[in-house]
Amino acid sequence: MARKKPVFDADELLHDYAVYDRAVDVVSCFHWLFTQVDELADTVRHFDRYPRIPLSGDRKVTPDFTVVFTDGTGLAAEVANIAQREESVDSVCAQLQTYSELTEMPDAPGKKGGQKPTPVDPVDVLFLTSVKDAKDAARRILTERLDDHAHPFSPARRPVLAHYSQDSDAYVFLMWPDSANGTFARGTREVVYGDKDPFVCQPRNFNRNKVQYGFMNDNVKPLYMATRLWTQVLPNAFWTDSGEASVALPAVVEAVKEQSEGKGSTSDVLRGMQVLQAARLAKETIPDKEWTVTRQSLRRSSRDVADAIAERVRKHGPGAPVIPPPVRSLTRGSRTNAPDNHPTLFD
Repeated sequence: MARKKPVFDADELLHDYAVYDRAVDVVSCFHWLFTQVDELADTVRHFDRYPRIPLSGDRKVTPDFTVVFTDGTGLAAEVANIAQREESVDSVCAQLQTYSELTEMPDAPGKKGGQKPTPVDPVDVLFLTSVKDAKDAARRILTERLDDHAHPFSPARRPVLAHYSQDSDAYVFLMWPDSANGTFARGTREVVYGDKDPFVCQPRNFNRNKVQYGFMNDNVKPLYMATRLWTQVLPNAFWTDSGEASVALPAVVEAVKEQSEGKGSTSDVLRGMQVLQAARLAKETIPDKEWTVTRQSLRRSSRDVADAIAERVRKHGPGAPVIPPPVRSLTRGSRTNAPDNHPTLFD
């Protein structure tokens, strides 16, 4: 029986790209805030962009970022895009509940690169939503669930809601202005996030770490990975003067990890290569294992490249590699609401 190739929908690829790209921007803003803005950076022992925190058994939780402060307190954050379905809200609440009960978080890597957990107490939980979703999130999470004593959602500390908007040249973050919102444990710190409100983050602030790290802690969306492969990984690791390269999946995965501070799963990279194949930018030589890729001129900025790849997928239709959705951990929420006409800040 012939192998059935996955088929991509160009509009779905672009939708997922926009959602994921915005989440990467948001995480990159906080990465900059907690590691490069002196007032807060001086209070931080370790910021982790890709935390994987073991629980009992084989379970793990993966907040979108964690912060261990010098006074032993911790922060776990989630960029929450909440769908209309009640199950979506309950899923986010389950994540926030689990984060609030953490007793350890990843510490800074040691001299040999190994990373051990360090105790944290207490743990604050920050959840971030777009400004258009903030009122709904506050009602459904803080009022309808947290304030209902019969509801099982009862985190150790009241979570903190912040919302954000994107101006033409910056992201603007604001604390949700309601007494129902949580507050941060100050510990022995003179300054905590939220003391300065709003927090404004411009591309010049976060572009460097966005390029360096590339991703955030969710499964990488196929078009986002394909764009990263085309604009950075293939040019930096594979293409020679001839402009053509034969690339094997394990080597591409290794190159992605080297260029993204360790992030990049085999399944995510495979989906990215399959998108390039669907766009006729890669020719499969061994099914799902090896491709020939020839350099071509698309467009200049990364978002333009993403648009160009998606249009090539649309143009070439179903003759290319439906992708089954990645298996999600029960402790993760789903990102379902794309920003309207979201322009990227990733150039």
